[in-house]
Amino acid sequence: MKKIFCCLLLIIPIWAIAQITIDNNDMPVPNDTFRLSLTNNLQGIDPALTGQNYTWDFTALTPNSQTIDTFFSVLSSYIPVAYNLVFNNPLDQAHKATVATRSFVTTNPVPQVQISETYDFFKVAGSGYTKVGQGAKINGLPAPMKYDVPEIFYTFPVQYGHIDSSASAYGLSVPGMGYYGQFIKRVNTVDGYGSLTTPYGTFDAMRIKSVIYTSDTIYLDTISHGFLINRPTETQYIWLGDNQGDPLLLVSKTNNNTNVRYKDHFVATDVSNNLIRNREIRIIPNPVKESFTVFSDIPYSKIEILDITGKLITTQKNKTGEINISTLTEGLYFIKIYDNNNILLATKKINKK
Repeated sequence: MKKIFCCLLLIIPIWAIAQITIDNNDMPVPNDTFRLSLTNNLQGIDPALTGQNYTWDFTALTPNSQTIDTFFSVLSSYIPVAYNLVFNNPLDQAHKATVATRSFVTTNPVPQVQISETYDFFKVAGSGYTKVGQGAKINGLPAPMKYDVPEIFYTFPVQYGHIDSSASAYGLSVPGMGYYGQFIKRVNTVDGYGSLTTPYGTFDAMRIKSVIYTSDTIYLDTISHGFLINRPTETQYIWLGDNQGDPLLLVSKTNNNTNVRYKDHFVATDVSNNLIRNREIRIIPNPVKESFTVFSDIPYSKIEILDITGKLITTQKNKTGEINISTLTEGLYFIKIYDNNNILLATKKINKK
């Protein structure tokens, strides 16, 4: 009995502290694409519940729509040069971004200011994952918005009980209006780890609770007066998994509003403008020596070929049949396939021999 009891003492502490390690290798890299389901209905599940060796069950989630989250290299041709000059400056390593992605949220705090085509810029480093700024068209003109202090999303390695925070701000002059600035304070707490189940599957996960305080500063030249607008506090619950890139699940709550996005398989929804159709797309042959053919069970209208850094090599519209790449040098390339509405259907990797 003594031997058995001693063995149990050795086993129980190991089980009690078991948790996965999340570090920079689990973050997104250029050309990553993830299918996300979106909903605002938690089906009665309380996202605040958490703890050590916790089991989260979100299998009841049902999407209202789906989208594709794509990460670009800062050097990609998709990123305006004005942003590249700010977020790829070798003399400013603190704000030198690793990846950029289209922002999920576009807010217009002032009706006279039209904000569109927004990007978020992130830095992946051994110490953590930070947002270094944004880019957006302000009244049609590209405007890079570099944070004075990068916003901390995760500190590596992500460990249970860790707390960190950041206070970031940026400001810019808006032609014909005046000035717009924003302050963001984020407080992160790693408040749980265990097993997460969603419609996408079951995963070992680390959970982070982030409380975000945001305020806008606006000065109008027309009335020579400024305003401070405090936004409602936002609470995010984030579940991260090994080698997942994007969060497995993110729940955002602001007052009575709830937004949920989670990695998922294809699900048909009734929202036609957000519908991401099943991508049964193949490239044959692969590896490729001279030419390849795209086989797809849904119509596509445009094919882009990018190198390993995300730089656009060529675009071919309404292309069917064989695509000749004999002039390209050997190596890895990415093929992006779009439908008639310019929605990304798939990203495929090919090996040019």
